[in-house]
Amino acid sequence: MSDGNLHKGHRQRMMKKFVNNGLDALEDHEILEMVLYHVYPRRNTNDISHRLINTFGSLKAVFEASFKELTAVEDVGENAANQILFWGEFARYLHAQTPEKVILNSEAAVVKYCRAIVDFYSKECVIALFLDNKYHLLSKYTVSDGTYNSVSFLIKEITEKAIKCNCSTVIFAHSHPNDQPIAPSTADVVTTRMVGDFLKKIDITLNDHIIIGLNSDYSMRSSELLTDIWS
Repeated sequence: MSDGNLHKGHRQRMMKKFVNNGLDALEDHEILEMVLYHVYPRRNTNDISHRLINTFGSLKAVFEASFKELTAVEDVGENAANQILFWGEFARYLHAQTPEKVILNSEAAVVKYCRAIVDFYSKECVIALFLDNKYHLLSKYTVSDGTYNSVSFLIKEITEKAIKCNCSTVIFAHSHPNDQPIAPSTADVVTTRMVGDFLKKIDITLNDHIIIGLNSDYSMRSSELLTDIWS
């Protein structure tokens, strides 16, 4: 049987499966297949989807891969890489839209909210939450590309966004993926001190710095680190 006959009607069956049951009914490689349909209008995308997931380890990791990493995979050209990059960014963009009336007035609420963000990233990420004086979430800022390793960059970005949204309080968080230690490093503590002291200069208080681990979390405030900078 030819490849054409074997896969005849496959895309129509996949679309019908999605329309009737939603994405939950699809395997990860099937979702990726559908993403690539417009890039490969006549080619079977099943083998490419499997190759991508096998290369990066998961569907999530595929959508977090860089252009260079994607195009290094056999049969993945520039158009396919750009399509994957677009839909990965689109998913993160939708997730980043601030829901109405989010109140982060407890450590548990902050951890729950931040963990939902962290789950979108396989790499370490930094989150800044901007709140009013009643702990309503006004805005948030997430960095996951490694640029947060520059403290000056981080302070500049957080300060600009804090002023722009006219917040009174900032909560700082970052993730420790995989099996990294949950306790803060010396660099974490130093960075927190610098961010807290700088925010004080513009009459904005730092409420906490929380580390989100794979299965646990750590609050610098609850652990009584840097007690003089918290609001």
